[in-house]
Amino acid sequence: MKNNKKRGLGQLMAACLLALLLTGCVTSQNTNYMQDLTDGLEIPVEGYDIRLQEGDDIVVFVKTKDEVLTELFNVSTPMAPTQVVLTVAKDGCVDIAGVGKVAVKGMTRTEAASAIKRKIVEQYGASDAVVSVTFSNLGYSVMGEVNAPGHFDIEKDQMTLLEALSRAGDLTIKGVRENVMVIRQEGNQKKVYAVDLTNGKELMKSPAFYIHQDDVVYVSGNKMRQRESTVNGNTWMSSSFWLSLTSLAVTVAVLVFK
Repeated sequence: MKNNKKRGLGQLMAACLLALLLTGCVTSQNTNYMQDLTDGLEIPVEGYDIRLQEGDDIVVFVKTKDEVLTELFNVSTPMAPTQVVLTVAKDGCVDIAGVGKVAVKGMTRTEAASAIKRKIVEQYGASDAVVSVTFSNLGYSVMGEVNAPGHFDIEKDQMTLLEALSRAGDLTIKGVRENVMVIRQEGNQKKVYAVDLTNGKELMKSPAFYIHQDDVVYVSGNKMRQRESTVNGNTWMSSSFWLSLTSLAVTVAVLVFK
């Protein structure tokens, strides 16, 4: 009988320890990006430059050898000398002092600068004009399980989703890598793209690989993060919980089989 009690106690302790080990060995979320990529792999990627849309703000600067024309084209203000912020109107045009309306909607910065220069040459014959177009207040937002969520400016013609997430401090350990959502305005509707960061080939082929102005990037939380929204949601998964349970079981067993 005594041996049976000892055997029973041993089995109970073993069961508790096994439960503890199994809890500690719960498979962690896979955090590696682009797992399918290998050294030397070539993936054709269609590039994308930011294209101007209705409501976008740009700064246009025109320089010519004729100082009078230069002053005409560039309206000066105390806050921004020789520069002026222009907004793409509903008709797709920007209205430039001394030049008038120039259609720029759907164009890249380079294409818009060329269109403005053509208009200047047509009207003034200033073939030496140098036109530059820069973005003003164009941006995107990153929300959810990232280390530094917020709104960020677009400062260059091409920005990838990976760069956008990097500027937001990357995903937290509790962010879901397999289903990052990019919400984008397309015409009169919002379109949602789901992107799997663990699949490099599909990521680079996705329309959401390159960020557009006003994109919203959302990273959802994994099951552990979701449980944290409830009282004691992850208590049963903690090692301290199972250590306490094991200790209690051993104590009870000693009292019962003593």
